[in-house]
Amino acid sequence: MSETPLHRLSEKGLTFEHDNLADESIIAIYCNGEKVISLLASAHDLTDLGRGHVACEGYGEVETIRYEGNNIYLEGDLNIEPRTQLLTAACGACGDKDIDDPVENTVGDSIRISITPSAFCDNMQLQQKMFAATGGTHCAALCDPSGEIILLREDIGRHNAVDKVIGAALNRGLNPKEYVLALSGRAGWELIAKSARMAIEMVISVGAMSDAAAELARNYNITLVAFARGGNAAIVGPIQRLGAKD
Repeated sequence: MSETPLHRLSEKGLTFEHDNLADESIIAIYCNGEKVISLLASAHDLTDLGRGHVACEGYGEVETIRYEGNNIYLEGDLNIEPRTQLLTAACGACGDKDIDDPVENTVGDSIRISITPSAFCDNMQLQQKMFAATGGTHCAALCDPSGEIILLREDIGRHNAVDKVIGAALNRGLNPKEYVLALSGRAGWELIAKSARMAIEMVISVGAMSDAAAELARNYNITLVAFARGGNAAIVGPIQRLGAKD
């Protein structure tokens, strides 16, 4: 987050002021000494980003992780093909109808939430400090079935926010599959693929779901709730998770 001079156009006319803008930086990831990925992200929580990105993309196991400046250094049993193109939110499988399945196994069936899906979004919004200051970040949170926020991460990119909160859990010895994943934006295929790889049973999104995300959620036994705020939520996948466990 940086304070930037700019002009503001409002009913009062054109004024000059300073405003807080969300950080967007080039982050380089090195695996076993080789640079493999450069991506656009907010330059904080970088050990969470590195570990989470590797786990959510199924790249292998991290043994050690550190960062210097905007560079993340990973060591371990990793299988990542180096990319020359900058990885942005527009990269990946967006819009691709011929998408391979992300994992071989479906997720389990142990989660039963005890509050409405909208409450997860409300609880998440209360802790979105970067968004409150800038209006320019996405958020992902891991919550227990009662809606309590266990971990929350924000980033300029919605994919990065998911990677960061998953990485934060793994760095703390927590298993992401034991929690509900809440998203501040829309649920696209990539985010549900990350959830499937981590065996997360339930994803609650403030925004819309794509058709590819809906199909993937059904295929992997994930309960996906879109447009969760308000009284018109859209749900695909098992609906029994929307009630208290017997």
